[in-house]
Amino acid sequence: MTTPQCPQPGQHYHTEVNKGSIRMQTWQRHLNDMYASGYKLAHVFEQDGNTVQVYEHHWHPDGYRA
Repeated sequence: MTTPQCPQPGQHYHTEVNKGSIRMQTWQRHLNDMYASGYKLAHVFEQDGNTVQVYEHHWHPDGYRA
């Protein structure tokens, strides 16, 4: 099942790359927004000075679980 916030059905991952440093207050807000959209932080690592964030899709905002 898909929703407008999440076009992929079932469990899947979403990856983001931040160039340079991350401001903690902004990152915390983004983490909470992603969680509200059905994603939880799975991994964070650094590659070539960039921060890579991997989010795991775990539920749809309409209540459907992946």
